[in-house]
Amino acid sequence: MTHIEKNAGNTGSTPTSSAMNQTDLSTTTSATVIALPIGTGHSSPGLEMLRSSAKQPQLNARQTNNQLLASLRQDLGSRLVTKDRLNADFDVIGTDVTLKTPAGEGWIKALEHYTKPSRGDMVAMEVTRLRSMTAKRKEGEFDLELSIGAITEELCEYPEDIVRTVCREWARTNTFFPVLKELLDECNKLMELRKSLLSQMREQRVISNKPKNEEWTPATEDEKKKVSDMVAECIRNLSAG
Repeated sequence: MTHIEKNAGNTGSTPTSSAMNQTDLSTTTSATVIALPIGTGHSSPGLEMLRSSAKQPQLNARQTNNQLLASLRQDLGSRLVTKDRLNADFDVIGTDVTLKTPAGEGWIKALEHYTKPSRGDMVAMEVTRLRSMTAKRKEGEFDLELSIGAITEELCEYPEDIVRTVCREWARTNTFFPVLKELLDECNKLMELRKSLLSQMREQRVISNKPKNEEWTPATEDEKKKVSDMVAECIRNLSAG
């Protein structure tokens, strides 16, 4: 299978928005700009940078991941640690991230936005478009409908920009229509960073909101006397009974 990561530089025409209108599946679709669900109460320099980049409908999923890291680094600086994973050919195949401090509710909402599932009609459009642009394997019409339907259902779990990027890059770099696992593998590569960031942000929120244990202080003499009196009273009551 061709590594579609090597073709990231040629995917500048891939939109990231959800609304699409198209009459010819072989052409690039139009797109409207998405708006991040981040109110002014969660504003920060990094989030403002991310909100600004979201107004660019030409970003693909890989570029969006890079923008997420750049914007998050704007807010956290050295408290965000990243390390690229390389394969035997020294190609970047993933990025490990560590958050050393909470990123805030605004960032959690942003990552939730970038990890939300796709609409079924949008995914069906991209899968059908991909099918029309790749060579057909030996299969009947009934099998073809089943495969497109199953692939569409599976890909709905991923964000729209990831589905769009994977389907379009596949058509540019491969001859045959993919099997489900091939598409899922590519979607998971792009989704990995976002899931890791969101998971760590939620973890940090739980830790930061956890109540701190009160420091232990020894009992005062007055408190000791009250306890002694209570114990003595209990003993007298038991003896009398």
